[in-house]
Amino acid sequence: MRTDNPQARDIAQQELRDMLSSTEALLAALGSQTGDGIDELRERLTTTISDVKKALGSSFVASAREKIAKARDTATQVNEFVTE
Repeated sequence: MRTDNPQARDIAQQELRDMLSSTEALLAALGSQTGDGIDELRERLTTTISDVKKALGSSFVASAREKIAKARDTATQVNEFVTE
């Protein structure tokens, strides 16, 4: 997913994240159901999740870490404000 347009890259990555989230939710919804069709769907969903994570690569992990750090900073600032 290489592009000279950072906005297009960000949009594509967000779409992949959304698809990943939906796929993981669908996989979770299958729960422990079994059957040939369900087992095949579970396998295909697991493969799709793996492929998307590879496509997002380290940028996904870096982005997630950045967002977590920002959330922690915000929580710390809110805590300090409330304490004062």
